[in-house]
Amino acid sequence: MGDPAKTRPIRKMTTKEITRFRSHIWRRTLGCWPWLGARSSNSYGNFKLDGYVFKAHRIAYQLEYGRIPPGKLVCHLCDNPRCCNPNHLFTGTQRDNMRDRETKGRNAITKLTDDDVRAIRQLKKRNCPVSQRRLAKWFRVSPVTIQRILAGTRRNQFD
Repeated sequence: MGDPAKTRPIRKMTTKEITRFRSHIWRRTLGCWPWLGARSSNSYGNFKLDGYVFKAHRIAYQLEYGRIPPGKLVCHLCDNPRCCNPNHLFTGTQRDNMRDRETKGRNAITKLTDDDVRAIRQLKKRNCPVSQRRLAKWFRVSPVTIQRILAGTRRNQFD
């Protein structure tokens, strides 16, 4: 698990730090509690503590349920990366998170048909002057999905 912000142990926070943390959460009666502070490029909340950046939903989980087991991720039942509502969070492995993603149909690669993947690769093989960002918009997926298809790290059966 590459990103230390996803797995770095979080120490016990002081009352002042907890207050500062909670000041960045919009605690509604129902639904998600969105993080209002700094966010990463993929919309997850970021909170700085002792010079390190931690994912806000991980801190929210730990404040409610206690220490996160080693090797576990904190996953969202609601699929909202900004959400810090502890009732929407659960711990699991990377495999559990991927299974949850597949079950909910959130895997961008599975949104694409085999013909879509072939078309994306053919456009690039023919040196078509279309950017990966433009391809992503056309196929309604992220630029990273296009990059992975072109790099052959996804859907290799077409090579």
